[in-house]
Amino acid sequence: MEEVVTEQPAASQPVETREWESGLFECTNDMTSCVLSLFCPCGYLCYLYSYASEPCWLPFLGAGPGPLRMRQRHRHNINGSMTNDFVLSCLCTQCVMCQLKRDMDYVLQNGGTCNHTASFRKLLSK
Repeated sequence: MEEVVTEQPAASQPVETREWESGLFECTNDMTSCVLSLFCPCGYLCYLYSYASEPCWLPFLGAGPGPLRMRQRHRHNINGSMTNDFVLSCLCTQCVMCQLKRDMDYVLQNGGTCNHTASFRKLLSK
């Protein structure tokens, strides 16, 4: 039996968006991230996935910083696009990793969470 809709859904509040906590090329704001992403990018990427409560082996399946950047942007309403995330992750990998870590730290310092596990588990189970 079909249910008849008698009321229209209420208008929702517009979602507030924000920019990344810092610019893409502000890598030296966190020298530890800068050095690790430059000299040990694979290990640092695994660390970032772990830091976001994700399986650290995902980068070994070809998941670079792009998927993690997309999830961070989507979850925290950061301005940008999937195309931009993909292109920047391919062309400026180390800078993207540094920016991602700075933004995750910013979210954590402001009472948020960087836990994206549910999203990745849904993706992997398909």
